[in-house]
Amino acid sequence: MTEALDYIERSIHLDPTFAPAWALFPCAIGAKPQITCCSEERIGLKARIAGEKAIALAQNDDKGYCAMAKINWLHDFDFAAARNPDFSGHWS
Repeated sequence: MTEALDYIERSIHLDPTFAPAWALFPCAIGAKPQITCCSEERIGLKARIAGEKAIALAQNDDKGYCAMAKINWLHDFDFAAARNPDFSGHWS
């Protein structure tokens, strides 16, 4: 998972407007607490920022919305927000 995260971060660095990489970042970083000693809160914040960026870059692509749903479900235990298909402005 660490290697996958490295590739995703490289992709974002090479093209900061590539929404699919931003959408994958929360999934990859979400596994990081299990493989390193990073704090869950810090990981959640990074994942949320990446999910928001994915949505901002590609509002018609479901990948960013799926990433945010996963964050709401697994990190925040906010099940109502995870089921909400309209995430626009929800975290601003």
